[in-house]
Amino acid sequence: HEKFEKEAAELGKGSFK
Repeated sequence: HEKFEKEAAELGKGSFK
């Protein structure tokens, strides 16, 4: 899901990937 990746990138986590 690109949406989750984008949100994770903004949060600086990436665990949602």
